[in-house]
Amino acid sequence: MAFDNQRYITLKKSIFHRVIGNAFELEFANFLDNCPGIISFAKNNYNVKLKMEYQREDVNIHDYYADFIVKQDERNVYIMETKGREDFDELGYFRHDGSYL
Repeated sequence: MAFDNQRYITLKKSIFHRVIGNAFELEFANFLDNCPGIISFAKNNYNVKLKMEYQREDVNIHDYYADFIVKQDERNVYIMETKGREDFDELGYFRHDGSYL
């Protein structure tokens, strides 16, 4: 299977049977699973296909896949990223409307 050599955990609030990820993502998934204010969550991946388009400095459109989709209640669903801090000035990200992020 694809996840035989990958780290994973099984959690009760995840909509998938297993959450696969790096150590920090698994720690965050465990936090979400134990957070009383969270109804459910999913680890996003290429199979889930929740992506956002963004324009890089090279003016080409690229796909961005955030790490988690988190449901707090019936009205509040969040898209969350677990990466460390980056300097956005160095990354050169642009919004879809062409303005600089």
